[in-house]
Amino acid sequence: ICNLPSDLIIALIRLKSEEMFRSLYSYNSPDKLVFRLILLAIIVLSNTQNVWAQRFNFTQYNIEHGLIQSQVRALAQSPSRHLWFATQGGISRFDGSQFFSLTRAENGLANMSVSAVLADKNGKIFIGTPGGLSVYQGDGVRNYKLPEDEPKADKTHGNWVSNLVKDKSGRLLAHINYKAYLFNGNNFRRLKSSKSASDTVMALTSDSAGNVYAAVYRKGIYQIIGDSWKLVNSFT
Repeated sequence: ICNLPSDLIIALIRLKSEEMFRSLYSYNSPDKLVFRLILLAIIVLSNTQNVWAQRFNFTQYNIEHGLIQSQVRALAQSPSRHLWFATQGGISRFDGSQFFSLTRAENGLANMSVSAVLADKNGKIFIGTPGGLSVYQGDGVRNYKLPEDEPKADKTHGNWVSNLVKDKSGRLLAHINYKAYLFNGNNFRRLKSSKSASDTVMALTSDSAGNVYAAVYRKGIYQIIGDSWKLVNSFT
């Protein structure tokens, strides 16, 4: 585990926690020991960082300053150095002095709640919501959903975009309904880790080099290279 990037360690913990909590009350459970070791490592690392921590000044911004909603779920910075804040009431752009916001009611976002945001090098803003993907580039909002034959999370959240990443070649990948999808600018195409359509992708992330990783439930962490999935850490 220690040889993996920090974002993968977080994904690993996230993935394993679902399995571990089911067996935590079993006295002789090996998962219980693994879970305790992970928690111990987190505590030790946190305490080590606190020793070298510096004091910083913070300025708080909220709805009184123009933020569309106070619960921020994700953020991104565009090439213009604007900050984009994804909230449960829409998305807000901050230029250092004032906010500009996009909402479902006023601008046609796919859903009022925003769960993910990504800005590409051309200034295009990709906005993930429970109702699909919204794309904004200054001239309005365009919405995209999964094909009707794709598996849905439930009747209410059939197109839940929970995370967005770009790989080193500039491809946009989306984490939707616990699956990984490639977005080509107009449509989504599912990327399968195996022949099994039931594989559950718990997390999707990328590192600073543009390598994309997926945490697959009960299997492990994979690196997505093109359409291929390379296993980098197994849980079996």
